[in-house]
Amino acid sequence: MRKEKPLTLREVARIAGTSKSTVSRVLTNHPSVSPDIRAHVEAVIRKHQYRPNMFARGLTGARTGLIAVLSPWIESGFYASVIRGIDLVATRFDGHLMTTFAHSDDDYFNILTDYVNGHQVDGVIAIAPPMSIFERKVLLEEKPVVLCSSRVEDNDRGWAAVSSVTVDNAAAIREVMEYLYRKNCRNMIYVAANNDVYDARVREETFHEYVASKPEMKGKTIRSKIYDNWGYYATLEYFEDNAGKNVPDAFVCFNDATAFGVIEALHEKMPDELARIYVTGCDDEAAANIVGLTTLCMPMERLGKEAANCLYERINDKTEGAVMHVRHRVLNMDLIVRDRYKTLAKYLPLNELYNIHVPHA
Repeated sequence: MRKEKPLTLREVARIAGTSKSTVSRVLTNHPSVSPDIRAHVEAVIRKHQYRPNMFARGLTGARTGLIAVLSPWIESGFYASVIRGIDLVATRFDGHLMTTFAHSDDDYFNILTDYVNGHQVDGVIAIAPPMSIFERKVLLEEKPVVLCSSRVEDNDRGWAAVSSVTVDNAAAIREVMEYLYRKNCRNMIYVAANNDVYDARVREETFHEYVASKPEMKGKTIRSKIYDNWGYYATLEYFEDNAGKNVPDAFVCFNDATAFGVIEALHEKMPDELARIYVTGCDDEAAANIVGLTTLCMPMERLGKEAANCLYERINDKTEGAVMHVRHRVLNMDLIVRDRYKTLAKYLPLNELYNIHVPHA
């Protein structure tokens, strides 16, 4: 049995005895349609199971109901939670996500500008974009763009028109440093990721600013690479280079997975020092509670919700013919203090923990 060909907008209008523009206004919930006509057209749509072509609507300038979500990768509890938050809000607006993952800095920039200048989507949420893209000139006035876990203010290159939702990385890292200072930690190591994203850059800068504000403190960065055992190899290399000397009081880690690697390296190289040395993380992955890691709680799902709310506010601004207002929202992170490594022995080695709970880069 041959499948019946879907109706077109023109055919729906003919059956309903109205114009194409009237059907279009019903589909976009335009207030100019009378209740009786709206009810009649909606009955025809339901009877014939008409589904509008989202991309065709975009070509006419109408809203497609799609929003683009651009991310550098997916192997992460952070990105999955943020995208879940975005989707929860999009659902309230009868919207859907078009999620894309960029393979390089160039790819991220090209996809972003293609979405802004095309007709597929109503707006774009860019999650943790590489900072290098902000060095390029752009024209981002066609579609609203919201940065999630990033921020830029650049009037010269065109990025000033972009809204943002971030966490207060600086305040959070200062709280970690104050906590460690009260614990009499004076010699600290910051275990950084590649600082090509906003969160990483601000956290590392804040660490060194705090150390510089305390004459009696010493601080140094060692850099972790983004694969399994993030902080593990960086910590081993640090101890090899220092031949067991200059053992720090604390390791302040970019995220929880990095902290897990540091703890494992300490357990392997300096088990007698493990109870003395403080290790802190960021994200509050589920494994952090299992291990007993002191960490910052990243509001991942809420970041996604706030980014989506911000985007829909801008979409509706434009729909109403108003100037799109740029908005910058900042969320707090709470410091979660736990008993250090209370169940650590049960979970060493920690490989499986961060294979399951890979963090954001």
